[in-house]
Amino acid sequence: MTPVDGTNGGVKKKILREGVGGIVPEGATVKVQYNGYVVGEAEPFDSTWLRGSKQEIKLGHGLLGFDAGVATMRKSETSQFLLQPDWGFGALGCPPRVPGSATLLFEIELVSFVNAAAAEADEEAFAGSGHGSVRLAQLVDVAMSERRAGNDCFYRGDFGQAMAKYQKGIGLLEKASMKDEAEEKLWREELIKLYLNVAMCCIKKRLGPKAITFCNKVRDLDRSNAKAYYCHGQACRILGEFDKAIRMCLEAAKLKPNSEEVRAELRLINKCCRFMHGI
Repeated sequence: MTPVDGTNGGVKKKILREGVGGIVPEGATVKVQYNGYVVGEAEPFDSTWLRGSKQEIKLGHGLLGFDAGVATMRKSETSQFLLQPDWGFGALGCPPRVPGSATLLFEIELVSFVNAAAAEADEEAFAGSGHGSVRLAQLVDVAMSERRAGNDCFYRGDFGQAMAKYQKGIGLLEKASMKDEAEEKLWREELIKLYLNVAMCCIKKRLGPKAITFCNKVRDLDRSNAKAYYCHGQACRILGEFDKAIRMCLEAAKLKPNSEEVRAELRLINKCCRFMHGI
């Protein structure tokens, strides 16, 4: 195993599967899977795999050696880390499962990370500097970080928090100014993704009118966006406006004739219509 820089040998690492991209940035929020063992014990004292759920951790707020190890990783990497007691639970341990002065072994998979610290710093810079002094590419990067963080919340079923993340990104981009067509294209593409994601959150929360508002925002930027028509149709179904729901989904089908999700939505709308009319 190789000592991790800055730990004086207190944390050692062995890569089991190489990752991709850059290493985790300082202050990032990471999503990991892991098994944690007391050295010499066959059963883990903690395991996300056994719990059946990934763990989300903001670096700097976890176990010292765990954070130091994860900070060396790349996305999709799996590594083992050996933590000396001072980098684990120390002399006190973590009763009843971890005795005092225990050496620990963690096997960690880095599933994903969000550069939350950079996003917050760029947001503060934007807020205090005026629109013109911050490059659009910086704002898009921050908005993208918010969108990815929102996606993590969405996949956990936390649609309210996901919506808050997406709207944070929207708030940044809606204030931006573009200097040329290339910047406008970059701005439009990211903003469309954010608008659609908010619309999907609204549908999950059965907020039909708000979902329609964001679908309309998408179509203001891209009249041929099939997803906007599809989500608009879903929102109309939630509101019981079945004729309009069908029209919206048929428009989506024209744009994406092979979309199974659009066909499935049309079947669901027709089923709702039959139920409402007692057929």
